[in-house]
Amino acid sequence: MAGSRWVFGMSERCMSTFRRSHLAGRNWFSCKVRGWSSWISPESAGVSQMQLSLTYNSGSGSTTLDIPTISQSTVGGSVAASLAGFTGTDFVETQSAQDSRFKVDGYPLGADEWITRSSNTVSDVISGVALHLLDIGTVNVSLTRDTETIKEKLNTWVEAYNEVVMYIDENTSYDKDTGEAGILMSDQTITSMLSNLRRTLIQRTNGFVIDVDSFLMPGQIGLELDGDGMLSLDSDALSDALTEDYLAVLALIGADKSGSSNSNTIEFYSASSENTTAGTYDVEVTVSGGTITSARIKLKSETTWRDASFSENIVMGNSIFNEYNTAVYPESGLALTVDLSKDGTHTATVRVKQGFTGAMEDVLDGILKTTNGMLTLDQDQVQTQIDRLQDQIDREEERLEGVEERLMSKYARLEKVLTLLQNQTAALGS
Repeated sequence: MAGSRWVFGMSERCMSTFRRSHLAGRNWFSCKVRGWSSWISPESAGVSQMQLSLTYNSGSGSTTLDIPTISQSTVGGSVAASLAGFTGTDFVETQSAQDSRFKVDGYPLGADEWITRSSNTVSDVISGVALHLLDIGTVNVSLTRDTETIKEKLNTWVEAYNEVVMYIDENTSYDKDTGEAGILMSDQTITSMLSNLRRTLIQRTNGFVIDVDSFLMPGQIGLELDGDGMLSLDSDALSDALTEDYLAVLALIGADKSGSSNSNTIEFYSASSENTTAGTYDVEVTVSGGTITSARIKLKSETTWRDASFSENIVMGNSIFNEYNTAVYPESGLALTVDLSKDGTHTATVRVKQGFTGAMEDVLDGILKTTNGMLTLDQDQVQTQIDRLQDQIDREEERLEGVEERLMSKYARLEKVLTLLQNQTAALGS
């Protein structure tokens, strides 16, 4: 019915009483709900007028509530205990601790001979490989080297090098049959560029020394230059080198300013891949009272020492840059650590190694650098020559225009004189 609100949850008897009261026009009615009496009207429907009282019936059980103590309610608390009363027979050993055992390519040869380690992480059994032992059992680990990918990448690199050589050769040579010279034939910078690129392939790679490194130059791993300056890769020679010393081949190709020292007091820490020059350095450091008092450094091929900066136990090479943001000294970015527990003057030979591909990349950077690269400077020089020739051409054209103007005026006057003479001759003849 319009305007009415209904109360839900009443018994069927109360609901019937409510209907009769409403039909009779009364605004209230009385109903008992489980012993409670309440007046309910349609206007107050939905708002409870009842009051409830709850009591606890203890029954026959205990009504005492015990609050737990801190030690009872704390999880992970410390417990003081003593094992003095126990003997070895009171314990049962479920599993005994054992070392892990290894054989590498069948070594050690004896059936009961093993390489053993007590740690679950083993990194000193196979060079360059760390083994993480996660469970008990026996497993065979096979390691393979992707030599084919190395060969493919080197062959691609060889092809790119040869493309450069052929381009330079085509543009710097002279064709006797046609009498035509390459556009870059007289450019000495181009010849110097190619010479610098070849030098990285025929000289000892920087930082590699005899009796320490297995390979010293590209030719020892199969890279060869022929009489025309073209590069080739002997696949068999590379395979033999990889079999002999895989990591040494990778180092010769791509070592990126990695270093070492012959001293336990002065040790290699780091080098800048961009600014440090690969090579062998002489280092001298003086320590007094646990503090560095002086440090100096030079390339072994140099005769002049340079002071190095130092802070706490770190020695840094001189990092001065020129106007083109290029390092002035070869040791720029070289960092060494010093054992300050040993007073005195200490010396060391530090080697910084760079693979021949990195050395060639440095040559290319020196050629292509936009600020002071060989190609940039050569382009500027050629442009200067072009501008100078253009100025000469402009002056010569201006001079020729003056000569042409004078000649045209001169011959115009001559033509006028000849015309006058001709008229006079005709008049005299008549």
